[in-house]
Amino acid sequence: ALSRLGLVGRSFLLAVGSANPTKRQADLVLAWRALERRDARLVIVGGGDARVFGATALAEAPGVVRAGAVDDPTLRALYDAAVGLVFPSVYEGFGLPPLEAMACGCPVVAARAASLPEVCGDAAMLVPPRDPAALADAMRRLLDDAALRAAMRERGLARAADFSWDASAQALLAALRPDGPGLAQ
Repeated sequence: ALSRLGLVGRSFLLAVGSANPTKRQADLVLAWRALERRDARLVIVGGGDARVFGATALAEAPGVVRAGAVDDPTLRALYDAAVGLVFPSVYEGFGLPPLEAMACGCPVVAARAASLPEVCGDAAMLVPPRDPAALADAMRRLLDDAALRAAMRERGLARAADFSWDASAQALLAALRPDGPGLAQ
């Protein structure tokens, strides 16, 4: 999978999401362009749409690899090899890609929006939504700071464990007990 995308031996940041405008992939590409990194790539998994990316210059930014839709084993290989996941979405019902990334030990940068602060907890670097400059700064920090990545990796693995089937079932059972906290209204 990595060789097909030209990523063997290369550092890269990963973005996973649909072409929906709420995913803010145009902000992601603007942030990437501001980085001016020739030593790394930005790999975008999911659909690409000119209405989302705007000008052709955004759609064809240097160093951006558009992987399109990928199968689960390829996505897992990308999470495993990525320096980090960048997820600037401003509307998520849950936010599965950050949780998947954390479960794979992949550090996460996400927008401080919608459900993402709750899903990511303190395991992700949260940035203001709709702010390509803040996103670029977070991406730079992730690319340049191995100690930060290691700490985020550990926090992410612990956070993802909170969402395991066993942990979720135990939380539900506790909420349903007569003496438990009850379900949120």
